[in-house]
Amino acid sequence: MLMKNAWLTIAVEHFGVQSTNWSRYDSLINMLQIAKILGQA
Repeated sequence: MLMKNAWLTIAVEHFGVQSTNWSRYDSLINMLQIAKILGQA
């Protein structure tokens, strides 16, 4: 769980730095969907 959270944080920060506010929000939604998939794996 800790590694998953660390990966999510890195991914969100990575997308956030390189994006506008709208695409940052869109990327966050994508990350949350990926996290949900990983949580089910």
